[in-house]
Amino acid sequence: MTVDSSMDVGVVRPVARNRERTSGRPYRVHVRLTSEEWRDIAAAAARSGLRPTGYAGEAAVAAARAHVSGCGAGATRAELAAVQREVFTARAAVVRALQVATSTSGDPALGDVTAGVAGVERLDAIAERLHGLLKRAST
Repeated sequence: MTVDSSMDVGVVRPVARNRERTSGRPYRVHVRLTSEEWRDIAAAAARSGLRPTGYAGEAAVAAARAHVSGCGAGATRAELAAVQREVFTARAAVVRALQVATSTSGDPALGDVTAGVAGVERLDAIAERLHGLLKRAST
């Protein structure tokens, strides 16, 4: 209880303990974290200008919505990393196919090699873009 000093000293006003929440989010999720996880969330929250609880809520909702079809939420870091691995695998397969084509025929058709090289260059560009997205997702 607090004392209201604007009136008589003897008037005591109770403190509102169960005030209505103003966040517009009536549901809660309780999460246990390690010290390292807490530090990571607190640092990310500070960078984004949020409190850790608000940041965790935003991140959880974004991750949940990323799996909903037709949702505008971006991909998660794990999803981007999986796509990056697939791009690297496809690039390696194209390079191997080009090596086989040039080593077996001795005189490969110039169009086939040019198309293969263009394909490798396109995969390299995609991999570079994914790398940038992953770096942004990590910060």
